[in-house]
Amino acid sequence: MEYESLVLGDIVSERFYNVDSDTVEAYLEAIGASKPADADNDGKDWFAPPMSVAALGLRGVIQDLSIPEGTLHVSQDLEFNKAVKVGAKLFCQAKLSQNSIRSGKRFIAVDLKIENTDRATVLTGKSTLVMPS
Repeated sequence: MEYESLVLGDIVSERFYNVDSDTVEAYLEAIGASKPADADNDGKDWFAPPMSVAALGLRGVIQDLSIPEGTLHVSQDLEFNKAVKVGAKLFCQAKLSQNSIRSGKRFIAVDLKIENTDRATVLTGKSTLVMPS
């Protein structure tokens, strides 16, 4: 990836996701949590943990920018606007808001926006990554 050619405002990731029960259960397992006891078996009557939604958005950024090994995720500022039911479909978009070199390291920041199928914003935020030189 030619990071120096990226311009502020560039869309660096656009992805659609199905927030299915398998995805949410994998997230819960990764953080050492379990499915809510009152969740039904097909996962349609419970809500995805807010950070699982944020993780989907950031996963797309990491994949689409081909983030190299050794990159640090140094900051994140998120605003959760609406709960996401398991089974929902989401659209995630990330725009470049910083692309600079300091002390030999590349700083990349992206503004995230995640919407549901009604075009209601469920999450906005900013994530900053520091890449090795």
